[in-house]
Amino acid sequence: GGEVIGKLLELLSDPEWHVRYAAASALGSLGERSSGGEVIGKLLELLSSPEWNVRYAAASALGSLGERASGGELIGKLLELLSDPEWFVRYAAARALGSLGERSSGGEVIGKLLELLSDPNGNVRSAAASALVTLSAKVASGGAGGRVMALALPYAKKRGKSEVARDQRNGGYIVLRNVMAASAE
Repeated sequence: GGEVIGKLLELLSDPEWHVRYAAASALGSLGERSSGGEVIGKLLELLSSPEWNVRYAAASALGSLGERASGGELIGKLLELLSDPEWFVRYAAARALGSLGERSSGGEVIGKLLELLSDPNGNVRSAAASALVTLSAKVASGGAGGRVMALALPYAKKRGKSEVARDQRNGGYIVLRNVMAASAE
């Protein structure tokens, strides 16, 4: 338990990127058992690592901690990572935002995930759509349904036959459907 987490915390500061990557991945695999404040703080620091592999592992680990990890600073850093040059990092950030639950279901997060439906990488678009499925239903219960529907509508109306246009359209429909269904409950 605590001894393993303590050792992994030490390894998050190792000078070798692959050791930091492995330690962050291991903490992520422990899930909520490793969701203490010190772990979250160290993983937040790694989101700024110069190595994309480490940013990816830290974002993935934070996402696996679930709602216990969600806070304003974390959500802000994950939103920044949605613009990372490496698609693996954008993918992990989108997945993490989707797993953080209620705290990350605000209009800004939904808007950024909708924008990510234009990403050139299909895996990133898929992660954004998956996060939108999870978060959009929570938005209506929080009272932001109308604002989020206004954000989603242009995506649902996208024309074109390209894969990106199709993903944008589908993502917009998902958000609209989920917000309307949650509002009707």
